[in-house]
Amino acid sequence: MPTLSDYTNVYNTALVVLRDKGYSVVYDSLFDEFVARGKGWELRGSSPTAILGLVAIVEHAEFRPEWRRDEPYLYPNLPREPTPFKWVVTSDK
Repeated sequence: MPTLSDYTNVYNTALVVLRDKGYSVVYDSLFDEFVARGKGWELRGSSPTAILGLVAIVEHAEFRPEWRRDEPYLYPNLPREPTPFKWVVTSDK
């Protein structure tokens, strides 16, 4: 079972974290994407969790415009491991 996954039940938490980090977030219905602005950056993504991932990249780059890392090129060599997913049902009772 995943400990945490990218799903709509995490969106509000991501929005709170983004706010606490100093970003304001809006939903751009014209482009169907979320937009976060703060610290001199405008970040766009398909979800609040995607934007939070972009913030992690910006922070890792220490807010420099040279955020991109091409080496080592890891993406095409990620291990392919199918992971069975188990639904976790909770009850308020």
